[in-house]
Amino acid sequence: VKEHVVRKIYEKCGKVCETYIENHPEDFLIGGPDVILVVDEYPGGCMMPESNDVFTTKKRNNNCNTILCIAETGSLPPKIWLHMVEAMPQ
Repeated sequence: VKEHVVRKIYEKCGKVCETYIENHPEDFLIGGPDVILVVDEYPGGCMMPESNDVFTTKKRNNNCNTILCIAETGSLPPKIWLHMVEAMPQ
């Protein structure tokens, strides 16, 4: 599969998800009383088993964007959100 085809499919899936979230906001509320939120980033956050030099890793791999991870522990299974942050470290 060619890269541009994969990119278009990914963009379309993102639009479908965005529309669903806009139409069902009650399903995507996070936080509140007695709810624990776990927020981390990958790579470079606490999810990595050993401490890596994130700047060197990102410099070697252009496809390694930062991913913001948010997990809500108030429900089972836990709700997990991932968002790609297209930013390079300075």
